[in-house]
Amino acid sequence: VVNKRGSYISLKAISIMMVASRLLGTLLAQVFFIPGAKYVAWFTKFIV
Repeated sequence: VVNKRGSYISLKAISIMMVASRLLGTLLAQVFFIPGAKYVAWFTKFIV
């Protein structure tokens, strides 16, 4: 945008998409964290 090789609209769209994907990734990780921990605890019963 500074060098006039891109538009402000595309920069704004890309930055909003990056923020949204980061937020969605964080929320998805929170959803899978507890079931994943329970699966690891269940699996360690067979190892130990």
